[in-house]
Amino acid sequence: VQVILEPTGTYGDPIAARAHGAGLAVFLVSPKRTHDAAEMFDGVPSKHDPKDATIVARLHAQGLSRRWQPMPEERRELRALVAERELYAGPLDAHLGRVEARLASWWPELLQQVDVRTRISLQRWLTHYPDPALVRAQPQEAAAALRRESRGAFSAPTIDAIVQSAQHTQGMAMTAGERQMLKVTFEEVLRLHARCEEVEARIAQVLASKPTQAPLLEMLAPTTLAVLLAKVGDPTGYTSAHTFEKACGLNLKECSSGVRQNYGLHLTKRGPGLVRKYLYLLAMRMVGRNEVVRAWYQRRASFRSDHKLPALIAVMRKLVKAIWHVARGQAFDVTRLFDLRRLGVVPTTAAATTDPVSVGGAATA
Repeated sequence: VQVILEPTGTYGDPIAARAHGAGLAVFLVSPKRTHDAAEMFDGVPSKHDPKDATIVARLHAQGLSRRWQPMPEERRELRALVAERELYAGPLDAHLGRVEARLASWWPELLQQVDVRTRISLQRWLTHYPDPALVRAQPQEAAAALRRESRGAFSAPTIDAIVQSAQHTQGMAMTAGERQMLKVTFEEVLRLHARCEEVEARIAQVLASKPTQAPLLEMLAPTTLAVLLAKVGDPTGYTSAHTFEKACGLNLKECSSGVRQNYGLHLTKRGPGLVRKYLYLLAMRMVGRNEVVRAWYQRRASFRSDHKLPALIAVMRKLVKAIWHVARGQAFDVTRLFDLRRLGVVPTTAAATTDPVSVGGAATA
């Protein structure tokens, strides 16, 4: 007896686990395959349970299924930690977007002086001075408070510029209710920051206890590595860099016919979206910090034609292949990803072997 499931959601998990525990072979058929086969089956694109069951059985008979195995407990623990962090990170990003939009109405000059989204010390300060009118009323006290909160992260000219921006702001005057709303929003932002950092510390502790992940930890921050391991599994479990790239949904699909070759290349996006999100942030950080990656990125034809996203996706695809090789014990060397002779770049040591790139906590002091 064999059990074949279409893994839609989590409803089939108990059945698969119990069947596997009873010694039965359990197989999964991709919902995408059953959807595409629906019209091929009888010429009608309708879908209902009897037809789906028949299609699932036929696809399995054709060898288009894969064997189901219980997920290792270590990976389940990482998935739980990643899900817990996203529970806080999602609302945090939403709140930061809201306060940025509201400050554009009430204090636009502040956004020109400093990035409110990434400076935690400024966010703490704004819980006490959310209204530029409060800064105008007590400029010296406000400057001293910002100096204390930043603990030296803000220079004296930057603090003066922030205080002066409140003196000459062109923003709308805030009401008492708006001031209170912005204050509690920043308090919630700080609370979510703290919860994210607490989960990230637990993630780092779990990964530090895994010696096999040491090479990847030298390249990636713990949160980024945890997302990869939780969502697509250990890179060493894939037979090639291409299969790992495909699992991340970064392989390309094309629509070619006749003289129209390589037309309309797009990502398949079949893998977990959260993995692509973190790889996207990783690529942005690498472009910003690494001179070799930045030079290759800026030489892309799409970048020169002011379409920067395809150029950044090309960097993501390069980094995914590098991750696959680093997982097998090779030290990360960015010079092995690009032809330096064509780039005309002489990399420094720091550019060749960069520090772990953190995309888990985007905020700084």
